[in-house]
Amino acid sequence: PLMADLEHLSEILSKIVEGDDSRAHNLYEEFRTLGMERSQDIDDVKPLAQMVAKAKDLTADEALGVTRTFSIMLNLVNSAEVTHRFRNLRKFTNEMDNDAGPLPNVEDSVAGTIKAIL
Repeated sequence: PLMADLEHLSEILSKIVEGDDSRAHNLYEEFRTLGMERSQDIDDVKPLAQMVAKAKDLTADEALGVTRTFSIMLNLVNSAEVTHRFRNLRKFTNEMDNDAGPLPNVEDSVAGTIKAIL
């Protein structure tokens, strides 16, 4: 689910950026593709060299646009990872008995108080 979430978020961001600044969108997609190629084979220096060469040729406005896009994407990645951890924690605690989890179900605990109120 995490990778599917990341792809979905990237597609949404890409569409938004494309509507706002097509040049930033194209650069984001180019750098993203090169980065994914680099991650597939870290011994292949060609994608990294292409990224460096491309980055050297950016204008200040282009650099700002692509940096903003990657910054937003990294925030979305962090949010997706947190959601994924919560999803896994919820699955784990649902598979165990009701007293398991990060909030112990004892009378003088947060979980116990919530259970007593409900």
